[in-house]
Amino acid sequence: MVAAEPSSHLLYRLYGWADITLADVGAIAWHDPRNRDPVYPGLLVAVFPPRDATAGWGSVVLELGSGARDGVGRFDVPSTFLYAERVDSTGMWGRWTSGGLSRVADGYFCLTRAG
Repeated sequence: MVAAEPSSHLLYRLYGWADITLADVGAIAWHDPRNRDPVYPGLLVAVFPPRDATAGWGSVVLELGSGARDGVGRFDVPSTFLYAERVDSTGMWGRWTSGGLSRVADGYFCLTRAG
């Protein structure tokens, strides 16, 4: 992760980059996930508050290759989203989907802490 970005509806919004080749799993993205540019980062992470609760974690969503920090709202650009179903100190697990106006690929993911 490169830095945090404040937001009123999120607990955390982080941006950075990911060392991944999306084409290996049939996924697509508008920008390169390896991009370290703070305006067009390769990775966005959003941590939403829990629904109907005042404490704890809500949902964690990772977006690869969107470049969504440029202030322009886009809803149909090719992106790959990872939806975490479990997060702990060793990693994150869940489902992913990729596409633009339609889904082109999806599956499961497992991210583990390195080092």
